[in-house]
Amino acid sequence: VAGTVANRPVRKKKAATQHHEVVVAAILKNGRYLLGKRPQGGLLGGLWEFPGGKVKPGETHAAALRRELREELGIAATIGDHVVTVDHAYSHFSVSLHVYRCTQRSGKPAPRAHTELRWVAPKEFALLAFPKANHKFLGRL
Repeated sequence: VAGTVANRPVRKKKAATQHHEVVVAAILKNGRYLLGKRPQGGLLGGLWEFPGGKVKPGETHAAALRRELREELGIAATIGDHVVTVDHAYSHFSVSLHVYRCTQRSGKPAPRAHTELRWVAPKEFALLAFPKANHKFLGRL
């Protein structure tokens, strides 16, 4: 209808989607990878994941992984080769997952950030529920 443009609601610009750089530790021991179960009720609650977390500003991937493994599991690890980086978008944020092969150096893994820890062989991955982004790299391990 002519002359009604000023009466129409103005569209709000969408806020930029937040993006997180995340490091992931593929800790292999005796043919099995260490996985943690996320607490129920939180984001992606009850799903299994590889240890890791967000990279802080100014932090290298290796430093972030060492910090996350100390905080989440109480272990020290050697950070090895970069396996793959996968990008994934959720409804309100996106992530780049940087996956590294790691070796446990010292300490006994304890579930500080998870409800349970488990050593899992790759052939058993199909039996567990993972966040969607993890499916993008499971075949590369």
